[in-house]
Amino acid sequence: MAAQSVKVVLTGEGADELFGGYQRYALESLADWYRWVPPGLKTRILGWLQRSAVSRRVVQGVRALSQRSPSRRHMDWVGTFTSEELMEVAADHEEVACEEREIDQLFQPFFDGAVEPGSSLGGMLRADLSTWLPDDLLTKVDRMSMAASLEARVPYLDHPLVELVASIPAALKIRDGVRKAVLKAAVADLVSPAILNRRKMGFEMPLASWMRGPLREFVVEHLRLEGPPGLFNQAGVERFLDEHLRGIQDRSSQLWSVLLVKLWYRVVVREQAGVAS
Repeated sequence: MAAQSVKVVLTGEGADELFGGYQRYALESLADWYRWVPPGLKTRILGWLQRSAVSRRVVQGVRALSQRSPSRRHMDWVGTFTSEELMEVAADHEEVACEEREIDQLFQPFFDGAVEPGSSLGGMLRADLSTWLPDDLLTKVDRMSMAASLEARVPYLDHPLVELVASIPAALKIRDGVRKAVLKAAVADLVSPAILNRRKMGFEMPLASWMRGPLREFVVEHLRLEGPPGLFNQAGVERFLDEHLRGIQDRSSQLWSVLLVKLWYRVVVREQAGVAS
């Protein structure tokens, strides 16, 4: 629709990663407090949440707060699976453990020196700015805008602005629970309070309800397709599917990840072997 009227649009990519806009950044401030909760109580809380129908994000957040290492917490914040869940759907547990160690090592440099309470927020921002932003968000924006012959520009990522904002202490970016506090203060006289203070609105698909509704047959059928040899434990995949369809727990994002791998394997490897080679 935009391409019917204009050739260039401005997008807001980068603001969350620069100024601290995601909920996980605010919740990270609880990590130093949560570590004093007795381990047994943490286990019971997590177990109860996993068996309940609460949001997947809540389970993911509590799981992340249980990690002492900032880099491991970040992996749990952004990951689709916890370590235990990945072991359930993966066929090779040793390979999973090895891959997790490698990912931890990749994230660790972003958190070097994060030893003081609250200092891990800066590492989270650096990690997302260096990985999540270019490898996911900007990639999707570029592909989708180009598919519509539309030029997308990202003013928040103008390098002088990035350098300026990177020099601002992370503690100032989230104040009294308010995310992107610096940015909101800077534009307070330009943007109405109704917009400035409204709840953050993402662009997530309603996968959970789709998989229990109009996509149910498609998901069930294709999750039972053959996957890359030696990658999945099909019994674990079936358990996750059963839990989701029965409303025991929201497994939509995890099932979606498995589904995409199986569809990729079917289309690229099995049906178009020449493309894969």
